[in-house]
Amino acid sequence: MTAPRQLRGQIAYAARVGQPYDALIEAEPGFVAATADGHVGSGLVFEPAALRLHGTPVADGYFTLRIQGICADGAAAELTLDLPISPDPWALWQDIPSDQDAPFARPDTAFGALTGLADARMASRRGRKHAHAGAHREDATGIAQAGRWTLAAVADGAGSAELSREGARVAVEAALDAMRAGIEQAHDPADWLVAALGVAAAALGDLAQREARPVENFATTLMLGALCPPPKAASKTSASAPGQGDAGWQAGCIAVGDGLAAIWDGEGVLAMMEADGGEFAGQTRFLSPQAAAEARARLATLPGLSGFCLMTDGVSDAQFPAPVDEGDPAHWRRLWTEIGGLDAAALCDWLSFRVQGEHDDRSIVILSPPAPLLGATPPSEGAQ
Repeated sequence: MTAPRQLRGQIAYAARVGQPYDALIEAEPGFVAATADGHVGSGLVFEPAALRLHGTPVADGYFTLRIQGICADGAAAELTLDLPISPDPWALWQDIPSDQDAPFARPDTAFGALTGLADARMASRRGRKHAHAGAHREDATGIAQAGRWTLAAVADGAGSAELSREGARVAVEAALDAMRAGIEQAHDPADWLVAALGVAAAALGDLAQREARPVENFATTLMLGALCPPPKAASKTSASAPGQGDAGWQAGCIAVGDGLAAIWDGEGVLAMMEADGGEFAGQTRFLSPQAAAEARARLATLPGLSGFCLMTDGVSDAQFPAPVDEGDPAHWRRLWTEIGGLDAAALCDWLSFRVQGEHDDRSIVILSPPAPLLGATPPSEGAQ
């Protein structure tokens, strides 16, 4: 019996586990395939008539595809093809729990919600980079309500600072307490937003003194947001104090550092902060008494809105890859389609989205008009 003629084939590109694959095999002109082996267990399907290999690979490794058929002259032939299938890169990331006995340890995820005149949803998740090393989550978030205002604080602890997770937590708690107190004393949102940022900066100094450590060990960014609804329909004819939604929804924001704070109204985007750059390219600015003193609150009054979003750069850099995207309604429409209807727990799950090269801690707070269907979830781990 004559052995089949040995041929070599080529394929356009390699396969990867979990990624849809569809490629045609290049063979000797006139070669007609009949059967194939060597790809069993790969998850790929071979179509002889089209010399096509397709499917979604389920196993990585180095496969040798052997295709039996005949040549143009009628001679039996076997075409051999090398098929490397690389592993799913996301599967290589480990998820090692952080040491909960370490100083200032916090859970690796946090989420919660509040309902009222406006609703608040928050979620924070440790990034893959920290999860892979078993490190702690450095972001912190918090939400609160005071009077007619719904409040938010979002902090991103510096990766280079040993205990930034505690700095982020302390800054969030101090700022929320200061905003609640300030609302009772001042009608102008700019006044109590500015004051709250200063109080948070001072709280970091107090923390450093208590722990006998340099304040740089607790470095963090901080952004604060606030949303107040219009007066009830029944009171539209009566005068309302400044800061009580005279002409619509009132929103305020102040920030030190990077991240993104913006309002989406279903059609357009209103930026509520500008990211602070550091001394060198790619750096950000961290909260300090000087940075707080130089920060300026941004206020807006709107007839309506879908959501006021505050997010750390772990979210914004991934969702808005280029600066121009931050003001692009198409990007916001896509984002709001994904997250607009999520409750707090689902929002936390959403933060595990996959974007190549983006593995930082991720935190987001959404302030929005009431949506009873979303329900209320008590903030986990003290709204951090």
